[in-house]
Amino acid sequence: ESVPLAPAWRPVYGTNGKPQYLGFKKAEETYPVYFIEYLTRILLNYDENSREIFKQDAEPLSVLPKTQRQQKRFEQFARFSASVEFGLRAYNGTQGAAKLARVLVARYGRNNPE
Repeated sequence: ESVPLAPAWRPVYGTNGKPQYLGFKKAEETYPVYFIEYLTRILLNYDENSREIFKQDAEPLSVLPKTQRQQKRFEQFARFSASVEFGLRAYNGTQGAAKLARVLVARYGRNNPE
């Protein structure tokens, strides 16, 4: 079986900037919310593309007062986490979780040359 090296995570929100309902609960049949949030943090720390998306989202917020900036960053994290949850729908069930583990190890494991 071919294992892609990098899952594709993308923003999932409408033109009004609000998250869209796309059946996210499907992923929660396999993964608890705390796992989804943890995976989101892993991606933001170890996946260059995810980190860049999140970093670019922060740039326009630099002019806001600290508390407002923090609130906006929290909202951006929630949107990014929703995107991760949406992507996890492709890895549902026991076999899906095993496939996700293989993808993550291939991409971020110790033997990864990056």
